[in-house]
Amino acid sequence: MKKNRALDSLKYYLSKEKRAISILLGISMISSGIAVVQPLLMQKFIDNALILKDIDSFYYFVLLIVFVSILGVALSVFLQYNYTKLSIKVLYSLRLDVFEKIFFNNKLFFKKIVLGICFQDLKGILVNFKDLELILCLLCFLHFWD
Repeated sequence: MKKNRALDSLKYYLSKEKRAISILLGISMISSGIAVVQPLLMQKFIDNALILKDIDSFYYFVLLIVFVSILGVALSVFLQYNYTKLSIKVLYSLRLDVFEKIFFNNKLFFKKIVLGICFQDLKGILVNFKDLELILCLLCFLHFWD
């Protein structure tokens, strides 16, 4: 069975951020729980406060619904910010490793291996999008090159 090298590389970069990912997933679960509770609160508000005309439960449910709504929005903003921050951090470390592999590698790499010619040809072909079949053939060749 052939291993998926791209998935292994992704696991490597994500494993560096295990703590942040687990914290964000936990907060996401809490946020999902709040999203489930909101319609139930509205149902109780309508049944207990509006239909029965109970003013004490009216104020209680209004305050509770406002608090839960504000908490849900705050968690949503927090999660969006931190998920973006985490993805930027993972992408930056990936780009840094690619940069180091390309520019700090032996300069004779492109002269020794036919792959260097393919990279140069691909760079020239990418200027013209007319040669889409050739691009796909080269990408398949590069993908299966071991």
